[in-house]
Amino acid sequence: MRQSITLTIFILALCLLLFAPILVYAQEGPYNIILSNRTCNYIKTEEAGTQIFEFFNINITLRNLGVNESDEITLELIDQDNMSVYKKYTFDPLEKKSFLFSNHPISGTGDHEITIKFYPTDETKKNSYNSGSETFVINKDNSQGGSTPGFEITLILITLAIFVFLRKKTIL
Repeated sequence: MRQSITLTIFILALCLLLFAPILVYAQEGPYNIILSNRTCNYIKTEEAGTQIFEFFNINITLRNLGVNESDEITLELIDQDNMSVYKKYTFDPLEKKSFLFSNHPISGTGDHEITIKFYPTDETKKNSYNSGSETFVINKDNSQGGSTPGFEITLILITLAIFVFLRKKTIL
């Protein structure tokens, strides 16, 4: 009986820890758009006259953590040459969407600074819950970018520690 109660408490705590971030985000605004992942893949290098261009596939994933449909969101990719490419999308509640900037050319070789911005297409609606930006560096040697482990890892470690603690306590 005691193990059953302990297991029930553990499962409830796990559910609370896993779903609490979604509930918190949902209360910040009518919707909440976040940049959840980015990957970059080197494609090729080409010469055009005296210039050299490196081509990349850049995949950006945005997510709506809110319980309402978003306004139309503009996703903007800006490279080191200040060349901007745009994509627009309206998110359903809790939707995750990936945007591929295929064969994107960047002049020169070596490190390339890329800035990703997202914001409502109607910029008068811009707010902390619907806009953001991130700048990162890519090159053909490190082109397999990705998301940085965040709060989820902390929650898993805390849950694991609680589980181990409760298990030891019931064994003693």
